[in-house]
Amino acid sequence: MEKLTESQRLAVEAKGSRILVSAGAGAGKTRVLTARVQHLIDHIGIAPERILALTFSDQAANEMKERIDRKLGKTDVTVLTFHRFCGRIVRDNPLLADVDPAFAMLDESTSHSFLRETIERELYSGNSDELIHWVEQCGPKTALDLFLAFYEHWRETSYSLDALQAKTEARLADEVRKCQEEIQTIMRQLHTISEGSAVKASGTLARMEKILAAWQVYTRLGWQRPHSRASKEETVCLQAEKCLHSLFGEVTRNVSKEVKDCFGKLSVWKKDQLWRELLTDQTARFRESLFAWMERTDQAYRMLKEIYGWCDFADLQRKAYMLLHDHKELREKYGMMYTHVLVDEYQDTSPIQQQILEQLEAGSDSTASLFMVGDARQSIYRFRGADVSGFEQMRKQLGDSDAYISMRENFRSAPSLVAFFAEMTRQLFGDGEIVSGLSESRSSNQPVVEVLIPALEEDCDPREAEARLVAQRINELGPALWGDVAILLQTRTHLAKYQQALEELEIPYVVHAGNGYWKRQAVHDLYHLVRLVENVEDDIALLGFLRGPLVGLSEHGLWRVAEQAGLRQGFLNFMENEDISCSAEDRKCLREAKRILLRARSLHKVAGLADWLHMLLYEEGLAEQLGFPDFAPVITLADELEKRGEFHLSDLLLWWQRLREGDDKEDTQQKENAHGKVKIMTIHAAKGLEFPIVFVPDLSHRYTKGIGRLHFSRDWGLANQHYHQDVKEWLPTLGYIRACEDERKAVIDEQKRLLYVAMTRAQEQLIFSGAAASFTDKPSIEECSNWFDWLPFLVPELRKGASDQVIRRPDWSLQVRVGMSHEPFLRATQKVTAMEKLDSPTSEKHVTARKNRFSQRIWSVSEWVELLADEQKKQKRNESVSYWRHESNRLQAYEWGHVLHRILEHLQGDHDLDYACEHLLKMALASIGLTSREAHETAWEHVKNDVATYMKSELHKECRRAKTLHSEMPFAIRLFGDDQDKGSLLLNGVMDKVWVRPDGKATIVDFKTHKYKNAAQAKRIVETYTPQLQLYAHAVEQLLGWRVDRAGLYMTATGSYMEVPCDLRARGVLFEKMHEIWTKAAIVPESEKRLFSL
Repeated sequence: MEKLTESQRLAVEAKGSRILVSAGAGAGKTRVLTARVQHLIDHIGIAPERILALTFSDQAANEMKERIDRKLGKTDVTVLTFHRFCGRIVRDNPLLADVDPAFAMLDESTSHSFLRETIERELYSGNSDELIHWVEQCGPKTALDLFLAFYEHWRETSYSLDALQAKTEARLADEVRKCQEEIQTIMRQLHTISEGSAVKASGTLARMEKILAAWQVYTRLGWQRPHSRASKEETVCLQAEKCLHSLFGEVTRNVSKEVKDCFGKLSVWKKDQLWRELLTDQTARFRESLFAWMERTDQAYRMLKEIYGWCDFADLQRKAYMLLHDHKELREKYGMMYTHVLVDEYQDTSPIQQQILEQLEAGSDSTASLFMVGDARQSIYRFRGADVSGFEQMRKQLGDSDAYISMRENFRSAPSLVAFFAEMTRQLFGDGEIVSGLSESRSSNQPVVEVLIPALEEDCDPREAEARLVAQRINELGPALWGDVAILLQTRTHLAKYQQALEELEIPYVVHAGNGYWKRQAVHDLYHLVRLVENVEDDIALLGFLRGPLVGLSEHGLWRVAEQAGLRQGFLNFMENEDISCSAEDRKCLREAKRILLRARSLHKVAGLADWLHMLLYEEGLAEQLGFPDFAPVITLADELEKRGEFHLSDLLLWWQRLREGDDKEDTQQKENAHGKVKIMTIHAAKGLEFPIVFVPDLSHRYTKGIGRLHFSRDWGLANQHYHQDVKEWLPTLGYIRACEDERKAVIDEQKRLLYVAMTRAQEQLIFSGAAASFTDKPSIEECSNWFDWLPFLVPELRKGASDQVIRRPDWSLQVRVGMSHEPFLRATQKVTAMEKLDSPTSEKHVTARKNRFSQRIWSVSEWVELLADEQKKQKRNESVSYWRHESNRLQAYEWGHVLHRILEHLQGDHDLDYACEHLLKMALASIGLTSREAHETAWEHVKNDVATYMKSELHKECRRAKTLHSEMPFAIRLFGDDQDKGSLLLNGVMDKVWVRPDGKATIVDFKTHKYKNAAQAKRIVETYTPQLQLYAHAVEQLLGWRVDRAGLYMTATGSYMEVPCDLRARGVLFEKMHEIWTKAAIVPESEKRLFSL
């Protein structure tokens, strides 16, 4: 046996019926699994055919099988995925499993499509008013998505529908009882406080008396919450409702400190009117209707699969579990067949998979063993049904026994990185038991961890600025290291921005499409067509093709095709003679199917794979029909196969299927294509991989901690909101509130694990980046909503704020770099250079100097506005000024202000109100991620009056007469010195609007969306932003040579233009003050002074 570390050896040789190995990132878990198999065969004498190894992907199974065979030669050890193992059990026992012995597997996309249709059909066939009303209030599409998710989550468990319904009802009844007791306890506390005369405030005393009196009346009524309100109880229920309404109407947080805690607890019940749950079950009929609908849906879906002889992946696990659970002889058969079971990535098992393992254990003898390897910190597949609690419960059961082994040596990353990981895990998980398995020779004196933060200007796209900063940092590494770099994204939402930033600097890259791309519906629809061209007798492909968007055959039409001789033969008969009895619309669809299939076959005879796909998709128009433009990865795959000499459709389909199953991480083709290029992929796709240099960008990406209006909870069963007719709002139920709390904690925990997985992919260097103006003031990580705000908790030195600095620890160091990437600033400068009237000799000097002095610190105008404002004035301004907001929208205040701001600054003289609505508003909303028509209509209702007011103003009339106009004009100037002055200040910014009037003089406008109540507040706003406009005026005169005699703020709240002094004298006073601050080094730390001298 190969040489193992002490912890690896303990794991391999461990004894017991259950053995759990906690293997951290880079600890060598695959090595331990294969060594364990060798140990069982060579030292324990276990027959290879009695050993079963279970994994989560075909790639992992093939890799483990190859390693075992290299060590032991060809053996009979069984290595399978969970689904393939379950499929084997079901196929071995088709009668007991109630399936066709030759059943075909429905792929995920096809089963999803059929299930959705079944759900919609059964939803409207049950005559349930409660359910239909819920759907109408929620919206049909949203409701169907929620129902589908709920149904699929249920099928990932071993519960029957009756058991799930019973669990839901029991938990709700228990929660109502607990809450009733909780309120009773609060009332006793209030009664005790009132008798003790601790409260002196008359208002609080009065509220307490009314609350206690109402509760006393409610208690005397003896009201017991029924399942639903019966007519004979109506009078008592109304009296109870009146008591509780009066009680909670007195609840407020503005009370004496002695009772704040009691009133705070009661306010939780007042919020969302949860107290109504004490009166009657608000959603009893809805739950009954929902479970009845689920029963109908399940029966219809099962019948459909039985008719065609299909099974889906959920069927395999549920049926395998039921076979083992219900049939003792099968449990013992498979338990004795595989006495030694090894499980890879145990942290990613689902509850039903854990139950299948328990059934195998129950059927085996005392010599059997279950060997589980995983890492709770790397459980990131909760969205696929993984439940890390199974791993944690197993760890608790084994305790400190020899059957629990912890492997924390990291053989992947440099020692200094491992030390950083240890510190981060202590902050994230409360422990940091990670040690390096590598020698110190790989460590470096340079910081191995960096945090890049772009300097953000007003109205710039923060994601674009961050992407360019990342690209610039990669460019600094040099072409020799580009192939070592991986950019790991949380989601693909902003992928295009990173692609564009890399392309601008001509850095080659490859995007790891991941199985998420290959499982997209449009890509899957094309896959069905290709399969059908290769084999017209492929039933699953034919079904997907006919029901997909290329054909769109109705369900009735499908039945008409299949009713005589089955779907395949029925379609072949139609291909020959078109003899079928169906509707005109279905006949039209079938003829289209025939045309597409014949055309695809004829083109395939005369073109190679890549050309054939391109002609089908873009010349024949199938890409447009599929509604998806990005089929480049599919065509690239075909092109790469042709270069390797693989020209057949079967070759293409083989690779396509591997990519769909996630087997594309290690294939030779992708390695060759990625050589020397930056790799871009999601963190989930990077699981199990490693890279010398890892970038983890987009730290400011917000993760969602909420749940939908209908939610499946393993603890609560059904959790839902209900639409209350009286208040016209969606209100939560008790179960929903508790499920939200559980979900919020689960999301935070998985986000911690996701960050851990991203970090630990790095071998030599780890670089974070995030675009945000400042860190949060939240009290804990649990209160935050993005990773960027986690940084001060992980690295306490950052609590003082983000600035250029190096943070050192004994074993690792971290460098923070704040600033705009060079390339976008260079482009902005070149844009200014190209502007007309740039004939001032000094202006070219300033622009050229900025191009060549990137090492100097860049300051924005906005930063100087804050520095120049007196702290007391800033405090008053923050207390008195608010941004425009409408209470019904869901955006932050600054985002709504941003929308109005963008419209006004881009409004040109020849634009009318319709143009502002159709074009400018659309652009402004898109900049904050809103593209729906509903959002557009809602936003226009809120901003159109402000836009119309501006268009009628004298200021806009002057703008329409302007000779030259610039909007969002970037600039860069130097103050306090020339090109060689090491102490000069470099200043940049973006002006909202500047134009030249017919008299040759210039006007500058800066739009402000602040609200103010009186003239004093307006004056403070003008005083705050006067330096900004004076600096703008200086920049325009220096760079463009225009004389500025008007500069001011356009206040959208009042539609008024407030001018500020911008003459040379006023600017001179400003520059003296700025120079005094600058020369006193109040801003420039010693580290930056040394930087200037480089």
